[in-house]
Amino acid sequence: MSHVTSRRSDGRLILLLGALAACGPISIDMYLPSLPTIVQAFVISTSAAQTTLTSFMFGFSIGMLLYGPLSDTYGRRPVLLGGISCMRSRAWRTHCRSRSNRWWLRFVQALGTGTGAASVLARAIARDAHGPADAARVLSMLAIVTSIGPLLAPLIGGQLLLLGDWRVVFVVLTLFGTVCAITAFLKFLKVPETWPREKRVQSALLQSFGAYGKLLRDPVAWGHMLCGGMAFASMFAYITATPFVYIEYFHVSAQHYGFLFAPNIVGIMFGNFMNTRLVGRLSSLPIISFAASVSCVASLFVCLVSLTG
Repeated sequence: MSHVTSRRSDGRLILLLGALAACGPISIDMYLPSLPTIVQAFVISTSAAQTTLTSFMFGFSIGMLLYGPLSDTYGRRPVLLGGISCMRSRAWRTHCRSRSNRWWLRFVQALGTGTGAASVLARAIARDAHGPADAARVLSMLAIVTSIGPLLAPLIGGQLLLLGDWRVVFVVLTLFGTVCAITAFLKFLKVPETWPREKRVQSALLQSFGAYGKLLRDPVAWGHMLCGGMAFASMFAYITATPFVYIEYFHVSAQHYGFLFAPNIVGIMFGNFMNTRLVGRLSSLPIISFAASVSCVASLFVCLVSLTG
């Protein structure tokens, strides 16, 4: 049974959780326009700058495996708030000039701060607070709210470069993390606890790793993971490459990069919006099949345009 208070409406909860879940995407997308300037500032290769994204996603992925079981043991709220409270560690990144430390600190930021915790637990809280019939609809609405952050982050990041160098972007990210931490603790906006004590298992972490082993032996689970993983991989190949392609090859200004990045986020938001309308009328398989077919056709069209151009 949920511990969400009756005075909290669905819309308010979704807005709050969406803002928290957006911490991870914002941490990635806001500094994309500054990647070419980071290359110049540190006199490093393009691939070395892109490695900061790789190390961040590596820590982010490990964190997603850990925060769920930890919240099953200690509750959703304390684990989420503990992670968000550490988001201010982004300030370390702005003063670090060692190449190895840059990669290491980006890994620590994703693993030990609120980015991984917020992305996992915001969705878990939304799922706990709603019945199975509403879960898909609510999670799609949460994804729409979460997408606003990546939509605006590159635009804001590009404009911040007018105020200074790449350090300004990370200072703003530090301030954003601090505001998220303070807001989550406010009495009238506090994150609800949706995982009751009677459901908490002290050995949840060990049990979860056992469940992970079962999933790795399940061919159906592998099919789902490969589909999701390939879609995610293609998205991040695009994210890591486009700052250099647009800004250095096509000579697009850093301030305009966000406008070229925005249509991708708008497409994701539109897809989630359509999912909220269709998921109650159709089963998941036809929706997934249609979406995959559209994605394949669009990818082939982009490849053809690129080859002929």
